[in-house]
Amino acid sequence: MGENIKTYLRIKPNTDNPEFIIEGNTSKIGDKNFVFDKTFKDCSQSELFEAVSEDLLVCCMQGYNCSLFAYGQTGSGKTYTIQGKPSDYGLVQRCLCFLHNLQVKIQLSFVEIYNENMIDLFDTSKVLNLREDPVKSVVVENLTICESKDFDTGLDLYIRGIKTRKTKATSMNMESSRSHSVFTVYITNSANGVLKESKLTFVDLAGSERLRDLECKDFQLKETTGINKSLFCLGKIIHRLSEGDNGHIGYRDSKLTFLLKDSLGGNSKLRVIGNVCLGQKSDTINTMSFLSRLKMINNLTFVNTSVEQNELYLEERLKTLDQENQKLKTKLALYES
Repeated sequence: MGENIKTYLRIKPNTDNPEFIIEGNTSKIGDKNFVFDKTFKDCSQSELFEAVSEDLLVCCMQGYNCSLFAYGQTGSGKTYTIQGKPSDYGLVQRCLCFLHNLQVKIQLSFVEIYNENMIDLFDTSKVLNLREDPVKSVVVENLTICESKDFDTGLDLYIRGIKTRKTKATSMNMESSRSHSVFTVYITNSANGVLKESKLTFVDLAGSERLRDLECKDFQLKETTGINKSLFCLGKIIHRLSEGDNGHIGYRDSKLTFLLKDSLGGNSKLRVIGNVCLGQKSDTINTMSFLSRLKMINNLTFVNTSVEQNELYLEERLKTLDQENQKLKTKLALYES
């Protein structure tokens, strides 16, 4: 089923700029008009969750892969949107809480892309590689996938990964994420006798710093170049897809775009939240333009069912029913005698 990517604009509180006119879901700057699926100004984390995530969770339960990206300049609130604070959970924790209240099997993985290297945030000693798979599209070899039996377990795993993630202060943000992170929730739902497997992927993209805005040391310059390379490749792919280009798409040009191949024009329902500080005019326009491009991309999604697992499930179910039938026959025979 084809579906266009949905885009949302989240404006950081107390960052006004009279040059921007926000009317409902339309943002105006000069002669430019940007229209998004929804614009949030001074919204709470719970309001954002209800508006953006709840329908994705329903789709996951139906067997669809879903993705949620946070994008924007450094300091615009990307990580707060995804991760939140201990006293005010972000989208990840709220989705984990929702899913753990359902009768599904949940597994988790957490990957960081730092200077074009992939790091397993659950086990940093592992060497990770990407490869294509005819069924699963892209697979991370040697990745740690942990089962989460309850919300507390899932939360502990997520916090463990966050503490491992590379952060370093920049002149724009005292606690700036210096890497891209990809947190994936694998969901197995066997309701109604049909086994469905889906995944919900949260992507916290590093900020796209302009070199002139930073007080760069050599290692910071390398970090920023790596971040900008992956975001440049991401932007290039989005441009090609939004133009309806059916030619070669350079997913392999960066680790980030290769890992996110499913989300970009593939088998995943994608929602993107653009975080902006209106006081940063140029960066805000860039983020709005990025979202506008994304809206034009159509992802082809389908329900993921496991034929092999469904056969095993049906065999076990048949055995159970046969056993119950034998018990009923025995009871009936005793009753008739």
